Amino acid sequence: MTDCENQLVLARRQIEAVQRISTALYSLTDLDALQRMALQTAMDVVEADAGSLLVYDLERNVLVFRYVVGPVADTLTGTELDLARTPGIAGQVFRSGVPRITRNVDEDADHVRVVDARTGYHTRSLMTVPLRRRDGGLPFGVVQFVNKRAGDFDDSDVATIEVMGSLVVMAVQNVILAQRARLAAVAYAAGEISHDVGNMLTYVLPYVQSLDAYIADVRAGKPGALEALEAFYQEVVESVADGVEQVQFRTREIARAVKGEVAPLAFEAGRPMHVARQVVRAFAVTAQRHGITLDLEGDAEMEAVFDQFRLYNALYNLVGNALSETPAGGRIALTVAPDTDDPAFYAVTVADTGRGMPEDVRAALFTDAARSTKPGGTGLGTRIVGRIVEQHGGAVRVQSAPDRGTAITLRLPKRPPAA
Repeated sequence: MTDCENQLVLARRQIEAVQRISTALYSLTDLDALQRMALQTAMDVVEADAGSLLVYDLERNVLVFRYVVGPVADTLTGTELDLARTPGIAGQVFRSGVPRITRNVDEDADHVRVVDARTGYHTRSLMTVPLRRRDGGLPFGVVQFVNKRAGDFDDSDVATIEVMGSLVVMAVQNVILAQRARLAAVAYAAGEISHDVGNMLTYVLPYVQSLDAYIADVRAGKPGALEALEAFYQEVVESVADGVEQVQFRTREIARAVKGEVAPLAFEAGRPMHVARQVVRAFAVTAQRHGITLDLEGDAEMEAVFDQFRLYNALYNLVGNALSETPAGGRIALTVAPDTDDPAFYAVTVADTGRGMPEDVRAALFTDAARSTKPGGTGLGTRIVGRIVEQHGGAVRVQSAPDRGTAITLRLPKRPPAA
């Protein structure tokens, strides 16, 4: 496989892993099942031969191999590391709170060789990452991965596991809070993020799937296949990069929530059209597959001060909703232009020729009473959009009627008061 193919496969695996763990925040209420699933998922992502989740027992000051996946799972599960006597690499990482890559355990004096002697398993390399609590106290424990199947563990593996580890800790804490009937506040915030991650995955993966088809044509020797792949390549790379960046941003927000932090808006000068172009690029393949025309119009040079990630998030939700409500042969137009009433504002409009909505649904949009007309929908996307507009000091205008399409306009100040 080429480097491009390898990167796309890795990105897809990481995104799908984050989605699985995000979904588990609410779909799993059994603590054992949740932690075991998270360990297996993380191990698959970093391509390790084995993995362990070690949980700290405060009363006895030991790390316990709570869950083990791999050849010696039955033998190692339940084994304890006495932090006062033989902490090992896991104990050192637990105490310091700093991840550690050990490429050759034979050269590391902290490695507890008695574990290999007991299990008969040969450890060559290790990656150990602490699982931090949201209250900033001692870590929840550590996760340890053994013998990467190809190459060495690296910093990208550590970064991936740190994000997933934050999700695991949050999931564990959510389960505990649910058992104590105190889940609501945390669940609402994480629910928004999981909603966005799911949406982004829905429209990023078609690019990867399409690329797979192009590559298959090249391998089959079809005439013109290589030229078609080259033409599609740059579009795929840019779209996947945008999608992965947005997912990473949202998952970092989960990590911050686990630590009890609220990420401030990152206001900076830029061109709203640039963000709109990224959103259109993200949906281009999906729109084409559904026979929908997706256009971008407006002022490409206009500048404003805004939070790039959150504006992207708002437009992503709006265009995604429009796609689900517009039948084949329809059109969606995303327009960015100066506000006609006040030069200190600009307007971003998503207009479609779709099914429209009744007045009661329209009136509740962007409020806590919002509801979705889609099967299985929650209305959460529009509430997220409403909050982003409010954070920017703007307002939302909605025009819609059944069978007459919908036009949603975000009216935003070129320089938000909060900036």
